[in-house]
Amino acid sequence: MNIKYLLLLTVLSSMSVSCLSTSQKRFKKVYVEEFKLVIVGILTLWACACTSSQKGIGAPKKDYIRAFKIAVFHGCLNEGTKGDFDRFLRDAGDLGLAREVAILHHTETTKAFEVGEAYSYKILPYEYEDYEGRRPLTSHCAQYAFYSREVNSMAKKMYRRQLRGKWEFIDEDQAQNPKTN
Repeated sequence: MNIKYLLLLTVLSSMSVSCLSTSQKRFKKVYVEEFKLVIVGILTLWACACTSSQKGIGAPKKDYIRAFKIAVFHGCLNEGTKGDFDRFLRDAGDLGLAREVAILHHTETTKAFEVGEAYSYKILPYEYEDYEGRRPLTSHCAQYAFYSREVNSMAKKMYRRQLRGKWEFIDEDQAQNPKTN
């Protein structure tokens, strides 16, 4: 925002200097042309300021909610496979939740991950003979993370909390060993 004011001051000062250096005959013509340029510059700066304002948050609401849901999905699959999903991603060279951590920050990503972990315990194995007691992890985790009202309202609530600047931090022990707390 300060850069925009500096640009505005530069344009205004150049306009005043050039107006003083012109002859009286051309003063009116140059003044009108530079005044138009200043108005266009001000409108451009104003439009940029209005469209890029997010009140201190690093991502738009849509991206924040999507990142929260992906972290819930990741946590559900990882806990449902007893950590095999995370190992698979590492072995495949996948970035995992790097983008989501960049959007949500570590605390919110950990909370979303824990929501998914808790849900994975609720997924019961099928009783069908063909499935031999296997659990439908992928479909249930995806359904819960991306389509449930519960996760959607949690994500919106976390987004509003972050907009208001209410941050919660986890201590270092909890971040390294979340199972003990």
